[in-house]
Amino acid sequence: MKLFFTCTLFLVLLSFFAHAQERVDITTCDGTGTGIVCVAPSDSLYSLCVKITPGPCADKKYSVDWGDGKIEAVTLNATVTLNHNYDLRSFIRNCSNGEFKVSIFVENATCPNDNKGFRVTFNKKPEARPFVQAACEGSYLSISNNSCPVSSDIAFLWQFSDGRSSTETYPSIQFTDPNQTYKVKLTATSKTCGTSSNEIDFKLSKKPVANFSATGFSVANKDTAICISNGATLTMDGSISTDETNYYWEISGGQYDFLDKTTNYSSLIKVQFKEKKEYTIRLRASNNCGESVVIRKYKVIDPEAPKLVPQPDVCEAIQYKISSPVTGAAYTLNGKTIAPDQAISLPLSAAPYIVTASMTNACGAQMVSDTFSVSEAKPVNILTFSKDTTLCVSTIPITLSADQSGGEWSTNGVETVNGLKVFIPKTAGSYTLTYTKGTGKCLVSDVVQIKAEGVQVTVSDQTICSGTDFLKLQGVPLGGKWSTSDCNNCIKNDTLITKSLTVTQINLNYEVSNQTGCKASANVKVTVGSPKADFVLNAGCSGTSFSPKNNSTSANTYVWFVNGKSASTDVNPQLTLTTGLNKIILIAKAGNCADTLQKDITVTAPPATISFIPSETLGCSPLNVSFKVTGTSNQAVTYSWDFGDGSSYTGFQPASKVFINQSKKDTTFSVIVSANNSCGKQTETKKIVVRPLAKAEIGVDSTTLRCTPAQLLFSNRSSGIDKNLSKWTFGDGITRQTGSDTVYHSFSAKDNARTFTVRLEVTSACGQDADEVKIQVYPTTVKALYTISKSEVCPGEMVQFTDATVPKPNRWVWKFGDGTISTLPNPTHAFTQAKRDYKVTLIAYTACGYDSTQLTIKTTTSPAGDFVGAPVVCEGETVQFTNKSDTQLDFIWDFGDGTALDTLNYSPTHAYATEGNFTVKLTGYRGSKSCKVDLKKITVSVLSPVIAQFKMNGDSLICAPGPASLISLSNNADSFKWYFSDGKTSDAKNPALPFDKGLYGIKLVVGKGGVCLDSIEKSAAFVVVDCQVDIPEAFTPNGDGFGDRYTLFGKGIQEIISMKIRNRWGEMVFEMKKVPPGSQRPDESWDGTLKGNPLPADLYVYEAEILYIDNRISDKLRGNLYLIR
Repeated sequence: MKLFFTCTLFLVLLSFFAHAQERVDITTCDGTGTGIVCVAPSDSLYSLCVKITPGPCADKKYSVDWGDGKIEAVTLNATVTLNHNYDLRSFIRNCSNGEFKVSIFVENATCPNDNKGFRVTFNKKPEARPFVQAACEGSYLSISNNSCPVSSDIAFLWQFSDGRSSTETYPSIQFTDPNQTYKVKLTATSKTCGTSSNEIDFKLSKKPVANFSATGFSVANKDTAICISNGATLTMDGSISTDETNYYWEISGGQYDFLDKTTNYSSLIKVQFKEKKEYTIRLRASNNCGESVVIRKYKVIDPEAPKLVPQPDVCEAIQYKISSPVTGAAYTLNGKTIAPDQAISLPLSAAPYIVTASMTNACGAQMVSDTFSVSEAKPVNILTFSKDTTLCVSTIPITLSADQSGGEWSTNGVETVNGLKVFIPKTAGSYTLTYTKGTGKCLVSDVVQIKAEGVQVTVSDQTICSGTDFLKLQGVPLGGKWSTSDCNNCIKNDTLITKSLTVTQINLNYEVSNQTGCKASANVKVTVGSPKADFVLNAGCSGTSFSPKNNSTSANTYVWFVNGKSASTDVNPQLTLTTGLNKIILIAKAGNCADTLQKDITVTAPPATISFIPSETLGCSPLNVSFKVTGTSNQAVTYSWDFGDGSSYTGFQPASKVFINQSKKDTTFSVIVSANNSCGKQTETKKIVVRPLAKAEIGVDSTTLRCTPAQLLFSNRSSGIDKNLSKWTFGDGITRQTGSDTVYHSFSAKDNARTFTVRLEVTSACGQDADEVKIQVYPTTVKALYTISKSEVCPGEMVQFTDATVPKPNRWVWKFGDGTISTLPNPTHAFTQAKRDYKVTLIAYTACGYDSTQLTIKTTTSPAGDFVGAPVVCEGETVQFTNKSDTQLDFIWDFGDGTALDTLNYSPTHAYATEGNFTVKLTGYRGSKSCKVDLKKITVSVLSPVIAQFKMNGDSLICAPGPASLISLSNNADSFKWYFSDGKTSDAKNPALPFDKGLYGIKLVVGKGGVCLDSIEKSAAFVVVDCQVDIPEAFTPNGDGFGDRYTLFGKGIQEIISMKIRNRWGEMVFEMKKVPPGSQRPDESWDGTLKGNPLPADLYVYEAEILYIDNRISDKLRGNLYLIR
C-alpha cells in the first residue's frame, strides 16, 4: 500500500511538472500550423485569423505583438480566436517579392517563460501576365513577362502556337511571318499558392510602303504639270500607303504654302505652289518597323491664257475691237467668230453684247467672256413717293423702290436695313431724295422733295430730396401735357405735388402736338430720397473694359471721376483706366442731395506680344540655333522657354541652343516662348526641323575572307539617307546604284590573293558619307617560296628572310633548324653556332590552303682581339690606345664621344674635348662588315682641367706671429700643395700658419685625379710686422705744448675702436670712438676737462679696444693714468 501511494504521488508530481513546462500556444485558424497564407491582389488589407491557447500561468493577461508595430492586450481564460488586419498594399504592388513574413509573439505579463513566437508567411497567388511588344517582320520578338510575382518560387511555362515552349522567365523567341496570327500561353505555378494561366494573340507588324495619289495636275510634254492659272494647287493623299502610322512630307524646289490647315505631318495635304519651278515631293511613310520613301516631281507652269479687257456699258453706237489679243486665242461676238484685229460697228440694242476668248494649252481648254450693253438710257422713276410729300418726324423706316434696279439713293435719312434701302425722317426739315443710275451720257435720275414736320420733345429725369413739397416740371417745347399713373391728383399744370407722396419714384409722360397734328411725347422719371453712393469695381488688366457696378441708392444722377478728371455721368459707365493705380470717385445725386465714394483700383498691363526669330529653322544635326527676341524685357513678366527636347530656360533672352538628332529621320523640335503675368499669357511657337547626318554602314554576311569563287551578301545598314541614291563600288570595276537593303556580288582570284575594297556612298540633304570594307579572296592553290639575304653568315649575323609565296599567305611558320620558330611574314634570325648547316623551313598558309619549302644556311667562325688604353685622362690630353689583336683583321675604333669612327689606324691616339665618361669600342671583322664583332670595350674618364688661384683671408699686412690665413679659389681641384718662401708647406685646402716678421712668397700646386695639374706663384704675397700699443701713465694739460692731451700710441695699429676715462668713483668723464692712434685733435684725445671745466689732478682709469692692421681686435685694455697739474 505504501509503495502504491508513493508511485501515485510520483506520477501526480511528474504530471504537475510536465504541465508546468507548457507555454501559451498560437496557430492559424486553418489548422495547418504551417503559417503560410496565400493572398490575391484584392487582399491589400488582409484579416488574419489565429487561435491562441493560454499557458499554465495563473495570470491570464497576455500581450500579442502582431509584428507590424501593433501590440494588443488580451485575457486568455480559454482558447480564443483573434483577427488582425495586415496592410499588404506595398507587398501586393511589389511583384519582385513573392513573400512577406511577419513574426507574431504572445507573451504573459507576469510569467516570463509563458510566451511563444509564431511566423506567418504571406505568399502571393500567381497571376500570369504575358505581354508581347510590337515586333516587326524579319526581326526578333520581344516577349515580356509582367506576371506577379516574378520570384524564385514561381515556375513559368511558355507554350507557343507553333509547338515551341520555354521554361525561362524571359524567353527569346523568333517569329517571321507577318501574315500569321500567333498565340502564346503563359502558365505561372507557385510552390504553395496554386497556378495561373493566360493566353494572348499577336501578329508581326509589316514594314511600311509609301505611296500617294495626287489631284490638280495635268500631263504636258510627258511632265506632270501644275497650272498657275488653275490656282497652282495640288492635293496629295498619302493614306494609300500600306502599313504606315506616320507621315512626313518634304517639298523642295521653290516656295509653297500648306492650305486648309494641312501640315507636313498630315496624311492628306493641300499645297499651293508659288513659283514656276520644278518641285520635288517626298513622302516618308513610317511605323515602328521603319520608313519608306516615295519621290515624285511636278512642274509648275503658267502658259499664256486668253484675256479680255472689259468693255464698259455705253448708250450710243461704238466701234468694237479686241484690245491686246492673245496669239492662238479664238474670239466670238454673240456666238459668231471674229478676227482678233477686226473692228466691228455695234449699234444700239436692247440685248447685251457677249464677247468670248478661248484657247487650249497645257492647262486645258480655257475661256473668258465679257458682257456689256449698247442701248439708250431709259428714264427712271421713284415709286415710293410719286410726288413731293410732307411727313411727320418718325423712327419707322420707309422702304425705297424705283422702276429700275441697280441705281444709287442719296440723301440724309437713307439707311440700309436688312439689305434694303429705307428712309427714316428722324428730325424735322426738308429732304431731297435722289435716285441715280448710269454714268456720263447714260446718266438718268429722279428727285422727290420731302418735308418732315413734328415736335422734338426734350425732358430729363429729376431727383428731389426727401421732404420737398413740390417740383416744377420742365419740358421742351412748352405747352405740353404732363400725366402719370403713379399718383392721383398730384399734377397741377407743370407742377408735381410731392408733399404727401410716399413713393420713392414717379414715372411721368410729357406730350406735345403741333398745328398739323404731329405729336411727340417723352417719359421722365422723378426720384425721391437721400442718395447713397456705392459701387463695386475690381482690379483688372489694362486693355479690358472696366464697368463698375453702381449699387447706389436714392439717386438719379451720377458723376464719375477717374484720377481727378470727369469720366462719365452714366449709371454704369465704361471707364477707361490707365496702367497702375487709379483713383475712382462716384458722386451720387438726388436733386440738391449728393453722396461721394472713392476707391483705388490697380490696373495691370498684360504681357506684350512676344516673338522671336530663330537663326535656323531647318538644318543638319548638330544644329546651332540662336534666338533673336523682339521687344524689351519687362521685370513684371515671367519669360519661359521650352526647347522641345526636354530642356528649358527661364529668362528673356536665351543663349544659343544646339539641337541634336540621333535618330534615323528628321526630328521636329517645337520651341515655345511664353510671357506670363496675372493679366495674361503671350506665347509663340516656332518649329525647328533637324535632319540626321548621313551615316554609311556596310553589313557583310559571314566572313570577309573567302576562297575563290566567293559570293557575298552585303547589307545597307546606313541611316539618315535616301537609299535610292546609294552607290556600291565593289573594287573590281563594277559599280551599282540601288535602294535595296541587300546586294549580292561575286569575287574571284586566279593566281594571287586579292583584296577588294567594297565602298558604299550614301547621300542625304545633310551631306554625304561613305563606308568601306575590305574583302580578301584567295585562290585555292598555294606555292611556298622565300628568299634569304645570305646563305653563308658569321655566327650571330642577322639573316633576313623574305616571303615570296603566291598567293600572299595570311599565316607563316618559320622553323630555323635551331629549335626556334617565328610566325612573322618576313623575320630576321641570327645563328649562333659556328661552322654548322641550318635547315630553314617555311610553311605558308592561306585561307584556302598551305605549302612548305626549305633552304640551308651555313655559318663561319668569329674573330677575336684585345686593346689597352689609359682609364683616366685630362680634358684635351692625347690618349694612346694600343691594339693587341690579329693584324690581319680589319678594325673600327669608336671613341664614344661622337667623333668620326677610325677605320685606318691600328693603334690610334685620341684627345677628348669635353669631360665625361666615354666608352671606347674596338670592332673587328674579316673581309665583310656583316661579320663584324665587338672585340672589347673600355671606359675612359675624362676630367675637366684645373685652374690654380688663391687669396689672403684678410689684409696682406699681418701682425706677428699671425696666423696668415689663405683661401684656395682653384676650380675643379681635389688636391692642394702650398709652398712658402721660408720653407714651410701645407696640404690643406685653406691653411692658416704662424710667421715671424718679414716678407713672404707663396706657390700653390693643385691637381685632380692625379692627372690634371696647375700652379700659381706670388713672390710678395704678404708682410708680417711687429704690432704694439704704447699707453702713457700720466699727462700734464698745462698748455706748454708737451703732454697737454691724452691718447694711445703704438705700431701696427689701424684705429682706436673706443676709449673711456672714468674718475675714481667710476663716473665717465670722457669717451671717444674710431679715432687714429696718437691724434691730438680735440675730438680725438682728452684735454683733462669735463664739459669745458678742468678736472682736478687725480688718479683716473682708462678702458680701450684697438683694431690692428691685420683686422684683429685686441683684448680690452684697462689701467690707471695720472692727471698732473
